[in-house]
Amino acid sequence: MPQIAYKKNRERSKALGKHLKELRKSRNLTQIEASKLSGLDQAYWAKVEAAYIPYSPSLNWLRRASKGLGLSQLEEAKLISVAGRIDEELEKSVLIAQERPELQTLLKLAVGLSLGQVNQLISTILHYE
Repeated sequence: MPQIAYKKNRERSKALGKHLKELRKSRNLTQIEASKLSGLDQAYWAKVEAAYIPYSPSLNWLRRASKGLGLSQLEEAKLISVAGRIDEELEKSVLIAQERPELQTLLKLAVGLSLGQVNQLISTILHYE
């Protein structure tokens, strides 16, 4: 079992390193520049890109990297996802939904909606009395 977990973490580390490097290069930044803009240690940044660490960086590290690279919300969400991390608020919502079948149904249905439909649903919920 531990061997399977190790292999999965290794694959995730490689995917994250590749993704982070692509994001950085698409902005024509060196590791030094990207780490300085993010306020992060350059040596650790290099290890993440090279998949030399057997675990994913913290959510805080990923958010700082995202900010330094000037990522959009969608790009940041993708980075966090590739790293195998999840936003704390979303995680809490999922845990609550596990106890409430009606919320599970709502979430499953919402995933298939267009952006306009999601916004309309949110507006309806916010204005519901």
